[in-house]
Order: sequence, then C-alpha cells, then structure tokens
Amino acid sequence: MIKTSPLLKHIATIDVPAITLFPCDNNRESHFQPRGFQFEAGKGVDRGILFRGEDFIRRILPIREKNIPATTLTLSELTRDAKNFRIAAELNLDERGLVSLGHFYEVLFRQFNGEAGVLATDGTIHVAYILPPEECLGYHGDIWPVAAYLLKAGGWEVQASSFASFEFGWTEGTRFLSR
Repeated sequence: MIKTSPLLKHIATIDVPAITLFPCDNNRESHFQPRGFQFEAGKGVDRGILFRGEDFIRRILPIREKNIPATTLTLSELTRDAKNFRIAAELNLDERGLVSLGHFYEVLFRQFNGEAGVLATDGTIHVAYILPPEECLGYHGDIWPVAAYLLKAGGWEVQASSFASFEFGWTEGTRFLSR
C-alpha cells in the first residue's frame, strides 16, 4: 500500500471577530472601508486592494453580510497540486462550513501594507471558499473560491471563479482559509 502525505499542512489559526454588517455603512463603527474590497484612490499603491478581477467584481463584490459570528479560521497549505473538489473534501466544508467574505476581508486587512502576519507576503495565493447567503444581494447559488495575493508593487489582488468551472486546480504551496 502506498502511503501519501496529507493534502493540506496546517500553518496557523486566526481568530476573527464577530461582524455586525459587512461591508459596514459607517466607517466610525468599524475599521472596514464602507465599500469593503474597494481600492481608495490617493492612498498609494501600497495599501489595500490594488486589483479586483472581473468575476470578483460581478459575483462577489455585491455581497452584503449581517451578524457574522466570531470564529477561528485555519490556514493550511497544499502539499501537492489538487482540484477544488478534493480540497473541499479535505477541508470538510460540508461539516465546517464556508468562510464569510467579511472574515476573509478581515484577514487581508490585517496585512494591507504587507505587514508581517499569518499570510505570506511573497505572492503566495490565499484562497477562501465563499457562498453568498441566500438573503444577501449577489447570491448566485454556487461556491466561489476567492483568491488573493500580495503584489510586489504593494496591495492585494483579489480574484474569484466558480467552484466547478475552475478546472485547472491549485498548485502546491497555495494556502487555504477554512473554518
């Protein structure tokens, strides 16, 4: 019998707070930008979200979330190339659930300027599987892998693709956030 290494290697755990509303409407109540995932002109290319892919803009950006409970996220790294279905099974998404967009943003926000932290700042891709809740604007009934990586020029690039349509899979070293 051939023994294989685990598909995912545990890297860290990340505590994320409860979020009343994401994105928030009142900047004074939260550190979230009112429109979340928006790049603010005049802040410089070394801050925040620098680039957003078209699918992210159309399918994910309209999401509005309410009353997201605090949780602990797990950061894991792929030990070999794999596709979404295999990774989702390994992360046990059916039992644990998906990551909220607000929590994914919270983790990115902590390293908006490329600060040291749990996320890699060397261009490594970080992925969270997100399913917009039925009651939110932007619900499309499909799980969306949302991927982000820090650009050399500074700022995060964020992309999204439909779970089933991303046929190429992910390469070894890609990191995944899960609950």
